[in-house]
Amino acid sequence: MPPALPARPRIHQVVDQTRLLAFIGYNLRRASLRIAREYGKPMKKLGLRPAEFATLVLLQDNPGASQKSLGGALAMDPPNMATLLDRLEQAKLVQRVRHPHDERARQLQLTPAGKRLVTRAASAVDRHERQAVALFSETERAEFMRLLSKLIAAEL
Repeated sequence: MPPALPARPRIHQVVDQTRLLAFIGYNLRRASLRIAREYGKPMKKLGLRPAEFATLVLLQDNPGASQKSLGGALAMDPPNMATLLDRLEQAKLVQRVRHPHDERARQLQLTPAGKRLVTRAASAVDRHERQAVALFSETERAEFMRLLSKLIAAEL
């Protein structure tokens, strides 16, 4: 057997990102990853996935919403929305109730446990997100949110 070759030292060179950093999509993705890390910390502690949290917040603000309207608001396919709601119902956070004017339709509402959890989760997420963008002034944060909303609403 030949003698082992000495390990080659690793050389880390600085990578020029100038051109890549000129792309909005690249910067949005990097910022998204940073914010998602902060957003995910309280979610993990509370046993929630981001889509579950979003659904609970929407139901808190829109009691009696339908599965279809929630799926539309979250840009989620009907089968995925049904699976998510099944999980939340099994966890006793959401319940499906008959619509008072349409026997075939179901309305969704938070259970008392769902209400408690979404209140805790929203508070925790707000704290973590504020830490993630602490370098922004309140005016800059508001402007950032305004620009993101404008981008999201645009038909691209």
